[in-house]
Amino acid sequence: MAVRSCKIILVIVVALLALISSVGDVIQYSEYLIFYPAQPQVDGSSTAYVGFAGAAGLWHICVVLLEIGAAIFCGGGVWAMIRHRNGSAAQFTRSKRPALIGIAVGFLAWQLSFVTLDGQIMGMWMAAQWSGPQAAYRFLVLVGLIWLIVWRKDK
Repeated sequence: MAVRSCKIILVIVVALLALISSVGDVIQYSEYLIFYPAQPQVDGSSTAYVGFAGAAGLWHICVVLLEIGAAIFCGGGVWAMIRHRNGSAAQFTRSKRPALIGIAVGFLAWQLSFVTLDGQIMGMWMAAQWSGPQAAYRFLVLVGLIWLIVWRKDK
Protein backbone atom coordinates (compact mmCIF):
# COMPACT_ATOMS: atom_id res chain seq x y z
CA MET A 1 0.00 0.00 0.00
CA ALA A 2 2.82 2.44 0.84
CA VAL A 3 4.62 1.77 -2.44
CA ARG A 4 1.40 2.27 -4.38
CA SER A 5 0.75 5.55 -2.56
CA CYS A 6 4.27 6.73 -3.41
CA LYS A 7 3.68 5.91 -7.07
CA ILE A 8 0.45 7.90 -7.01
CA ILE A 9 2.25 10.88 -5.46
CA LEU A 10 5.00 10.70 -8.09
CA VAL A 11 2.42 10.77 -10.89
CA ILE A 12 0.77 13.76 -9.22
CA VAL A 13 4.17 15.49 -9.31
CA VAL A 14 4.48 14.91 -13.07
CA ALA A 15 0.88 16.01 -13.66
CA LEU A 16 1.54 19.25 -11.77
CA LEU A 17 4.82 19.80 -13.61
CA ALA A 18 3.10 19.38 -16.97
CA LEU A 19 0.16 21.57 -15.95
CA ILE A 20 2.31 24.36 -14.54
CA SER A 21 4.64 24.20 -17.55
CA SER A 22 1.74 24.47 -19.99
CA VAL A 23 0.17 27.38 -18.10
CA GLY A 24 3.55 29.12 -17.92
CA ASP A 25 4.16 28.55 -21.62
CA VAL A 26 0.80 30.14 -22.45
CA ILE A 27 1.25 33.09 -20.08
CA GLN A 28 4.85 33.74 -21.15
CA TYR A 29 4.32 33.10 -24.86
CA SER A 30 5.88 36.36 -26.07
CA GLU A 31 8.92 35.89 -23.85
CA TYR A 32 9.45 32.44 -25.31
CA LEU A 33 9.57 33.74 -28.87
CA ILE A 34 12.17 36.45 -28.24
CA PHE A 35 14.87 33.83 -27.92
CA TYR A 36 14.65 32.63 -31.51
CA PRO A 37 15.80 35.72 -33.36
CA ALA A 38 18.43 36.45 -30.71
CA GLN A 39 20.33 33.16 -30.89
CA PRO A 40 24.00 33.67 -31.69
CA GLN A 41 25.37 31.79 -34.68
CA VAL A 42 28.75 30.18 -35.13
CA ASP A 43 29.83 33.12 -37.31
CA GLY A 44 28.76 35.59 -34.59
CA SER A 45 25.63 36.88 -36.33
CA SER A 46 22.24 36.69 -34.63
CA THR A 47 19.78 37.08 -37.47
CA ALA A 48 19.55 33.60 -38.99
CA TYR A 49 16.37 32.52 -37.20
CA VAL A 50 14.26 35.65 -37.59
CA GLY A 51 12.29 33.97 -40.38
CA PHE A 52 11.37 31.07 -38.11
CA ALA A 53 9.12 33.13 -35.79
CA GLY A 54 5.94 31.70 -37.33
CA ALA A 55 7.25 28.15 -37.20
CA ALA A 56 8.43 28.69 -33.64
CA GLY A 57 4.98 29.90 -32.66
CA LEU A 58 3.37 26.84 -34.22
CA TRP A 59 5.87 24.57 -32.51
CA HIS A 60 5.21 26.33 -29.20
CA ILE A 61 1.49 25.57 -29.54
CA CYS A 62 2.29 21.89 -30.20
CA VAL A 63 4.48 21.74 -27.08
CA VAL A 64 1.73 23.31 -24.96
CA LEU A 65 -0.75 20.76 -26.31
CA LEU A 66 1.64 17.91 -25.51
CA GLU A 67 2.11 19.26 -21.98
CA ILE A 68 -1.66 19.56 -21.50
CA GLY A 69 -2.05 16.00 -22.83
CA ALA A 70 0.58 14.78 -20.38
CA ALA A 71 -1.22 16.50 -17.50
CA ILE A 72 -4.57 15.02 -18.55
CA PHE A 73 -3.23 11.48 -18.94
CA CYS A 74 -1.34 11.72 -15.64
CA GLY A 75 -4.45 13.06 -13.92
CA GLY A 76 -6.51 10.21 -15.32
CA GLY A 77 -3.84 7.79 -14.20
CA VAL A 78 -3.85 9.24 -10.70
CA TRP A 79 -7.62 8.85 -10.53
CA ALA A 80 -7.45 5.25 -11.76
CA MET A 81 -4.56 4.38 -9.44
CA ILE A 82 -6.37 5.83 -6.42
CA ARG A 83 -9.48 3.79 -7.27
CA HIS A 84 -7.45 0.56 -7.55
CA ARG A 85 -4.83 1.11 -4.85
CA ASN A 86 -6.40 -1.58 -2.65
CA GLY A 87 -7.07 -3.96 -5.54
CA SER A 88 -5.01 -6.82 -6.87
CA ALA A 89 -1.61 -6.29 -8.42
CA ALA A 90 -3.11 -6.90 -11.87
CA GLN A 91 -5.81 -4.27 -11.32
CA PHE A 92 -3.33 -1.71 -10.06
CA THR A 93 -0.95 -2.44 -12.94
CA ARG A 94 -3.74 -1.85 -15.47
CA SER A 95 -4.68 1.38 -13.70
CA LYS A 96 -1.15 2.72 -14.24
CA ARG A 97 -1.46 2.74 -18.05
CA PRO A 98 -2.83 6.30 -18.42
CA ALA A 99 -0.19 7.58 -16.00
CA LEU A 100 2.60 5.87 -17.92
CA ILE A 101 1.27 7.31 -21.18
CA GLY A 102 1.09 10.77 -19.61
CA ILE A 103 4.63 10.56 -18.27
CA ALA A 104 5.87 9.37 -21.69
CA VAL A 105 4.04 12.23 -23.45
CA GLY A 106 5.63 14.71 -21.04
CA PHE A 107 9.04 13.18 -21.69
CA LEU A 108 8.41 13.42 -25.42
CA ALA A 109 7.30 17.06 -25.18
CA TRP A 110 10.37 18.19 -23.25
CA GLN A 111 12.82 16.03 -25.22
CA LEU A 112 11.53 17.14 -28.61
CA SER A 113 11.06 20.74 -27.61
CA PHE A 114 13.95 21.75 -25.42
CA VAL A 115 16.63 19.25 -26.37
CA THR A 116 16.00 18.42 -30.03
CA LEU A 117 14.33 21.46 -31.58
CA ASP A 118 15.28 24.36 -29.31
CA GLY A 119 18.57 22.90 -28.18
CA GLN A 120 20.03 21.54 -31.37
CA ILE A 121 18.15 22.90 -34.37
CA MET A 122 17.60 26.42 -33.02
CA GLY A 123 20.94 26.51 -31.23
CA MET A 124 19.66 27.61 -27.83
CA TRP A 125 22.56 25.85 -26.16
CA MET A 126 24.68 28.76 -27.42
CA ALA A 127 22.48 31.41 -25.78
CA ALA A 128 24.09 33.50 -23.06
CA GLN A 129 20.73 34.40 -21.45
CA TRP A 130 18.97 31.07 -21.26
CA SER A 131 19.81 27.53 -22.22
CA GLY A 132 16.75 25.29 -22.54
CA PRO A 133 18.63 22.00 -22.82
CA GLN A 134 20.11 22.31 -19.32
CA ALA A 135 16.68 22.76 -17.74
CA ALA A 136 15.24 20.06 -20.01
CA TYR A 137 17.81 17.51 -18.89
CA ARG A 138 16.69 18.02 -15.30
CA PHE A 139 13.07 17.49 -16.40
CA LEU A 140 14.01 14.42 -18.43
CA VAL A 141 15.97 12.76 -15.65
CA LEU A 142 13.19 13.43 -13.13
CA VAL A 143 10.40 12.29 -15.44
CA GLY A 144 12.37 9.27 -16.69
CA LEU A 145 13.08 8.06 -13.18
CA ILE A 146 9.45 8.53 -12.18
CA TRP A 147 8.34 6.57 -15.25
CA LEU A 148 10.61 3.68 -14.23
CA ILE A 149 9.36 3.72 -10.63
CA VAL A 150 5.70 3.79 -11.66
CA TRP A 151 6.27 1.15 -14.36
CA ARG A 152 7.89 -1.25 -11.87
CA LYS A 153 5.79 -4.35 -11.28
CA ASP A 154 3.50 -4.36 -8.27
CA LYS A 155 2.98 -7.23 -5.88
